[in-house]
Amino acid sequence: MANYIGDTSLSEQEINMLQIMAEEKRGQFNIGTAPLGETIFKLVRQTGIQLIYVPIEVEEDRSNTFSGMYASFKQDGEKVFYIGINTYEYLDKQIFTLAHELYHHWEDTEMCVCRNLEEPNGLGEQKANRFAAEFLLPTNKLKDEIILRTAGKSHLKEFDHLDLLRFIARLHCDYRLPYKAIVRRLQEIKAITEAQFTELIQEPSRDEQSAYFKIGKNIDPHVFKKLNTRTMEDGAEGDIPYEFVYCFKREIVSRTELADDLSLFGKELVDYDLEEEVSDQDLAELEGLFGGGMEDETK
Repeated sequence: MANYIGDTSLSEQEINMLQIMAEEKRGQFNIGTAPLGETIFKLVRQTGIQLIYVPIEVEEDRSNTFSGMYASFKQDGEKVFYIGINTYEYLDKQIFTLAHELYHHWEDTEMCVCRNLEEPNGLGEQKANRFAAEFLLPTNKLKDEIILRTAGKSHLKEFDHLDLLRFIARLHCDYRLPYKAIVRRLQEIKAITEAQFTELIQEPSRDEQSAYFKIGKNIDPHVFKKLNTRTMEDGAEGDIPYEFVYCFKREIVSRTELADDLSLFGKELVDYDLEEEVSDQDLAELEGLFGGGMEDETK
Protein backbone atom coordinates (compact mmCIF):
# COMPACT_ATOMS: atom_id res chain seq x y z
CA MET A 1 0.00 0.00 0.00
CA ALA A 2 4.39 3.25 3.60
CA ASN A 3 3.66 2.67 -0.32
CA TYR A 4 4.81 -0.30 -2.34
CA ILE A 5 7.49 -1.66 -0.07
CA GLY A 6 10.41 -2.95 -2.11
CA ASP A 7 11.68 -6.51 -2.29
CA THR A 8 14.37 -6.29 0.38
CA SER A 9 13.83 -9.95 1.28
CA LEU A 10 14.27 -11.25 -2.27
CA SER A 11 17.53 -12.84 -3.33
CA GLU A 12 19.32 -11.88 -6.53
CA GLN A 13 18.36 -15.25 -8.01
CA GLU A 14 14.68 -14.69 -7.18
CA ILE A 15 14.77 -11.23 -8.73
CA ASN A 16 16.38 -12.61 -11.90
CA MET A 17 13.73 -15.32 -12.14
CA LEU A 18 10.97 -12.74 -11.80
CA GLN A 19 12.55 -10.61 -14.52
CA ILE A 20 12.70 -13.63 -16.82
CA MET A 21 9.11 -14.54 -16.00
CA ALA A 22 7.87 -11.00 -16.74
CA GLU A 23 9.80 -10.96 -20.03
CA GLU A 24 8.39 -14.35 -21.05
CA LYS A 25 4.82 -13.30 -20.26
CA ARG A 26 5.24 -10.09 -22.21
CA GLY A 27 6.52 -12.17 -25.10
CA GLN A 28 3.51 -14.48 -25.00
CA PHE A 29 1.22 -11.49 -25.49
CA ASN A 30 3.52 -9.81 -28.05
CA ILE A 31 3.88 -6.74 -25.84
CA GLY A 32 7.62 -6.33 -26.23
CA THR A 33 8.79 -3.48 -24.00
CA ALA A 34 5.96 -1.11 -24.91
CA PRO A 35 3.90 0.48 -22.12
CA LEU A 36 1.00 -1.73 -21.05
CA GLY A 37 -1.14 0.59 -18.97
CA GLU A 38 -4.92 0.11 -19.11
CA THR A 39 -4.49 -2.57 -21.78
CA ILE A 40 -3.87 -4.93 -18.86
CA PHE A 41 -7.65 -5.07 -18.27
CA LYS A 42 -8.09 -6.51 -21.77
CA LEU A 43 -5.13 -8.84 -21.30
CA VAL A 44 -6.66 -10.25 -18.09
CA ARG A 45 -9.86 -11.09 -19.96
CA GLN A 46 -7.87 -12.69 -22.78
CA THR A 47 -6.28 -14.92 -20.14
CA GLY A 48 -9.75 -16.25 -19.30
CA ILE A 49 -9.98 -14.54 -15.92
CA GLN A 50 -13.28 -13.05 -14.78
CA LEU A 51 -12.99 -9.60 -13.27
CA ILE A 52 -14.85 -8.33 -10.24
CA TYR A 53 -14.96 -4.61 -9.46
CA VAL A 54 -15.90 -3.47 -5.97
CA PRO A 55 -15.34 -0.01 -4.42
CA ILE A 56 -14.32 -0.49 -0.78
CA GLU A 57 -13.40 2.71 1.00
CA VAL A 58 -10.38 2.28 3.25
CA GLU A 59 -11.09 3.52 6.77
CA GLU A 60 -8.68 5.83 8.54
CA ASP A 61 -7.48 3.07 10.85
CA ARG A 62 -6.95 0.90 7.72
CA SER A 63 -8.77 -2.00 9.42
CA ASN A 64 -10.56 -2.88 6.20
CA THR A 65 -7.65 -2.56 3.77
CA PHE A 66 -8.29 -4.45 0.54
CA SER A 67 -6.38 -4.06 -2.73
CA GLY A 68 -7.33 -7.17 -4.64
CA MET A 69 -7.83 -10.92 -4.62
CA TYR A 70 -7.30 -13.97 -6.80
CA ALA A 71 -9.22 -17.25 -6.74
CA SER A 72 -9.26 -20.36 -8.90
CA PHE A 73 -11.22 -23.60 -8.55
CA LYS A 74 -13.17 -26.18 -10.50
CA GLN A 75 -16.81 -25.52 -11.29
CA ASP A 76 -18.89 -28.04 -13.20
CA GLY A 77 -15.71 -29.88 -14.12
CA GLU A 78 -13.97 -26.80 -15.52
CA LYS A 79 -11.46 -24.52 -13.86
CA VAL A 80 -12.55 -20.93 -13.41
CA PHE A 81 -10.47 -17.92 -12.41
CA TYR A 82 -11.39 -14.66 -10.70
CA ILE A 83 -9.56 -11.44 -9.98
CA GLY A 84 -11.21 -8.84 -7.79
CA ILE A 85 -9.91 -5.28 -7.51
CA ASN A 86 -10.82 -2.42 -5.22
CA THR A 87 -12.01 0.38 -7.51
CA TYR A 88 -11.93 2.83 -4.63
CA GLU A 89 -8.18 2.79 -5.30
CA TYR A 90 -6.74 5.18 -7.89
CA LEU A 91 -6.58 3.85 -11.45
CA ASP A 92 -2.78 3.53 -11.45
CA LYS A 93 -2.98 1.37 -8.31
CA GLN A 94 -5.68 -0.77 -9.92
CA ILE A 95 -3.35 -1.41 -12.85
CA PHE A 96 -0.58 -2.43 -10.46
CA THR A 97 -3.00 -4.67 -8.56
CA LEU A 98 -3.99 -6.49 -11.76
CA ALA A 99 -0.33 -7.18 -12.60
CA HIS A 100 0.20 -8.37 -9.01
CA GLU A 101 -2.77 -10.76 -9.20
CA LEU A 102 -1.62 -12.08 -12.58
CA TYR A 103 1.48 -13.34 -10.82
CA HIS A 104 -0.71 -15.38 -8.47
CA HIS A 105 -2.60 -16.71 -11.49
CA TRP A 106 0.53 -17.80 -13.31
CA GLU A 107 1.92 -19.34 -10.13
CA ASP A 108 -1.22 -21.55 -9.83
CA THR A 109 -2.35 -20.00 -6.57
CA GLU A 110 -5.77 -21.24 -5.42
CA MET A 111 -6.82 -18.35 -3.22
CA CYS A 112 -5.14 -15.12 -2.19
CA VAL A 113 -6.63 -11.99 -0.63
CA CYS A 114 -4.18 -9.10 -0.99
CA ARG A 115 -5.13 -6.57 1.64
CA ASN A 116 -2.44 -3.95 1.14
CA LEU A 117 0.03 -4.14 -1.73
CA GLU A 118 1.93 -1.18 -0.33
CA GLU A 119 2.85 -3.29 2.70
CA PRO A 120 3.09 -6.82 1.30
CA ASN A 121 2.94 -9.54 3.92
CA GLY A 122 5.16 -12.53 3.14
CA LEU A 123 7.54 -13.66 0.44
CA GLY A 124 4.77 -14.49 -2.05
CA GLU A 125 3.42 -10.95 -1.91
CA GLN A 126 6.93 -9.53 -2.26
CA LYS A 127 7.44 -11.63 -5.38
CA ALA A 128 4.07 -10.62 -6.80
CA ASN A 129 4.94 -6.95 -6.28
CA ARG A 130 8.32 -7.29 -7.96
CA PHE A 131 6.78 -9.21 -10.85
CA ALA A 132 4.12 -6.51 -11.28
CA ALA A 133 6.80 -3.82 -11.37
CA GLU A 134 8.85 -5.78 -13.93
CA PHE A 135 5.78 -6.63 -16.00
CA LEU A 136 4.59 -3.02 -16.21
CA LEU A 137 8.03 -1.39 -16.50
CA PRO A 138 10.81 -3.86 -17.43
CA THR A 139 14.22 -3.12 -15.95
CA ASN A 140 15.90 -2.92 -19.36
CA LYS A 141 13.31 -0.43 -20.57
CA LEU A 142 13.70 1.67 -17.43
CA LYS A 143 17.47 1.74 -17.95
CA ASP A 144 16.92 2.82 -21.56
CA GLU A 145 14.69 5.66 -20.38
CA ILE A 146 17.41 6.82 -17.98
CA ILE A 147 20.11 6.69 -20.66
CA LEU A 148 17.86 8.66 -23.02
CA ARG A 149 17.22 11.40 -20.45
CA THR A 150 20.85 11.66 -19.27
CA ALA A 151 22.65 11.54 -22.62
CA GLY A 152 24.23 8.16 -21.92
CA LYS A 153 24.46 7.84 -18.14
CA SER A 154 22.98 4.86 -16.32
CA HIS A 155 21.83 6.76 -13.23
CA LEU A 156 20.09 9.93 -12.07
CA LYS A 157 22.32 10.72 -9.13
CA GLU A 158 23.16 14.18 -10.46
CA PHE A 159 19.51 15.19 -10.89
CA ASP A 160 18.02 17.66 -8.42
CA HIS A 161 14.65 16.97 -6.80
CA LEU A 162 12.53 18.82 -9.36
CA ASP A 163 14.32 17.16 -12.28
CA LEU A 164 13.66 13.77 -10.69
CA LEU A 165 9.99 14.64 -10.26
CA ARG A 166 9.75 15.57 -13.95
CA PHE A 167 11.40 12.31 -14.98
CA ILE A 168 9.11 10.25 -12.74
CA ALA A 169 6.00 12.11 -13.91
CA ARG A 170 6.83 11.23 -17.52
CA LEU A 171 7.22 7.54 -16.60
CA HIS A 172 4.03 7.73 -14.54
CA CYS A 173 2.03 8.96 -17.55
CA ASP A 174 3.69 6.64 -20.07
CA TYR A 175 3.76 3.39 -18.06
CA ARG A 176 0.86 3.97 -15.63
CA LEU A 177 2.69 2.80 -12.49
CA PRO A 178 1.91 4.59 -9.21
CA TYR A 179 4.40 7.31 -8.30
CA LYS A 180 5.95 5.47 -5.36
CA ALA A 181 6.22 2.24 -7.33
CA ILE A 182 8.40 4.12 -9.84
CA VAL A 183 10.52 5.56 -7.02
CA ARG A 184 11.03 2.01 -5.74
CA ARG A 185 12.00 0.85 -9.25
CA LEU A 186 14.68 3.55 -9.40
CA GLN A 187 15.95 2.46 -5.99
CA GLU A 188 15.96 -1.21 -6.99
CA ILE A 189 18.24 -0.62 -9.98
CA LYS A 190 20.41 1.79 -7.95
CA ALA A 191 19.67 4.71 -10.29
CA ILE A 192 19.25 7.12 -7.36
CA THR A 193 21.03 7.71 -4.06
CA GLU A 194 19.56 6.89 -0.66
CA ALA A 195 19.21 10.61 0.03
CA GLN A 196 17.28 11.09 -3.22
CA PHE A 197 15.11 8.11 -2.44
CA THR A 198 14.29 9.39 1.07
CA GLU A 199 13.22 12.77 -0.30
CA LEU A 200 11.23 11.30 -3.19
CA ILE A 201 9.33 8.74 -1.11
CA GLN A 202 8.10 11.53 1.18
CA GLU A 203 6.67 13.56 -1.69
CA PRO A 204 2.85 13.91 -1.27
CA SER A 205 2.24 12.80 -4.84
CA ARG A 206 -1.59 12.80 -4.59
CA ASP A 207 -1.76 16.28 -3.08
CA GLU A 208 -2.97 18.67 -5.79
CA GLN A 209 -0.86 21.43 -4.24
CA SER A 210 2.36 19.40 -4.27
CA ALA A 211 5.20 20.07 -6.69
CA TYR A 212 4.81 16.61 -8.21
CA PHE A 213 1.08 16.94 -8.88
CA LYS A 214 1.59 20.30 -10.61
CA ILE A 215 4.39 18.85 -12.74
CA GLY A 216 2.31 15.81 -13.69
CA LYS A 217 -0.64 17.94 -14.78
CA ASN A 218 1.62 19.95 -17.06
CA ILE A 219 3.24 16.90 -18.66
CA ASP A 220 0.03 15.13 -19.69
CA PRO A 221 -3.11 16.63 -18.07
CA HIS A 222 -5.61 14.05 -19.39
CA VAL A 223 -3.63 10.93 -18.53
CA PHE A 224 -2.37 12.27 -15.21
CA LYS A 225 -5.88 13.17 -14.07
CA LYS A 226 -7.19 9.75 -15.10
CA LEU A 227 -4.44 7.90 -13.21
CA ASN A 228 -5.22 9.91 -10.07
CA THR A 229 -8.95 9.17 -10.20
CA ARG A 230 -10.87 6.65 -8.10
CA THR A 231 -12.98 4.90 -10.73
CA MET A 232 -15.53 3.51 -8.22
CA GLU A 233 -16.67 0.91 -10.76
CA ASP A 234 -18.99 -1.69 -9.26
CA GLY A 235 -19.78 -4.94 -11.02
CA ALA A 236 -19.02 -8.64 -10.92
CA GLU A 237 -18.89 -11.46 -13.43
CA GLY A 238 -19.59 -13.87 -10.59
CA ASP A 239 -20.58 -14.07 -6.92
CA ILE A 240 -17.20 -13.52 -5.33
CA PRO A 241 -18.44 -13.82 -1.69
CA TYR A 242 -19.69 -17.30 -2.60
CA GLU A 243 -16.23 -18.17 -3.92
CA PHE A 244 -14.84 -17.31 -0.47
CA VAL A 245 -17.35 -19.72 1.05
CA TYR A 246 -16.36 -22.37 -1.48
CA CYS A 247 -12.70 -21.98 -0.48
CA PHE A 248 -13.65 -22.27 3.19
CA LYS A 249 -15.46 -25.54 2.54
CA ARG A 250 -12.34 -26.82 0.79
CA GLU A 251 -10.32 -25.76 3.87
CA ILE A 252 -8.28 -23.27 1.87
CA VAL A 253 -9.19 -20.50 4.32
CA SER A 254 -10.15 -20.64 8.00
CA ARG A 255 -13.52 -19.62 9.43
CA THR A 256 -11.95 -16.45 10.87
CA GLU A 257 -10.38 -15.56 7.52
CA LEU A 258 -13.68 -16.22 5.79
CA ALA A 259 -15.51 -13.89 8.18
CA ASP A 260 -12.92 -11.16 7.55
CA ASP A 261 -13.13 -11.59 3.77
CA LEU A 262 -16.94 -11.60 3.71
CA SER A 263 -16.99 -8.40 5.77
CA LEU A 264 -15.28 -6.60 2.87
CA PHE A 265 -18.43 -7.17 0.84
CA GLY A 266 -20.89 -6.39 3.64
CA LYS A 267 -21.60 -10.09 4.23
CA GLU A 268 -21.53 -12.25 7.36
CA LEU A 269 -21.21 -15.96 8.09
CA VAL A 270 -24.91 -16.11 8.91
CA ASP A 271 -25.73 -15.01 5.34
CA TYR A 272 -24.36 -18.36 4.15
CA ASP A 273 -25.65 -20.49 7.04
CA LEU A 274 -22.16 -20.61 8.52
CA GLU A 275 -22.75 -19.25 12.00
CA GLU A 276 -19.95 -19.74 14.49
CA GLU A 277 -20.31 -23.12 16.17
CA VAL A 278 -19.37 -23.83 19.78
CA SER A 279 -16.97 -26.78 19.93
CA ASP A 280 -17.16 -29.55 22.51
CA GLN A 281 -13.87 -28.34 23.93
CA ASP A 282 -15.21 -24.81 24.33
CA LEU A 283 -18.34 -26.18 26.03
CA ALA A 284 -16.24 -28.19 28.45
CA GLU A 285 -14.16 -25.12 29.33
CA LEU A 286 -17.31 -23.05 29.85
CA GLU A 287 -18.81 -25.72 32.10
CA GLY A 288 -15.61 -25.79 34.11
CA LEU A 289 -15.81 -22.03 34.63
CA PHE A 290 -19.55 -21.63 35.24
CA GLY A 291 -20.77 -25.07 36.26
CA GLY A 292 -23.31 -27.32 34.53
CA GLY A 293 -26.12 -26.30 32.31
CA MET A 294 -24.01 -24.47 29.70
CA GLU A 295 -24.49 -27.18 27.07
CA ASP A 296 -28.27 -26.92 27.20
CA GLU A 297 -28.22 -23.13 27.12
CA THR A 298 -25.78 -23.10 24.18
CA LYS A 299 -27.95 -25.45 22.24
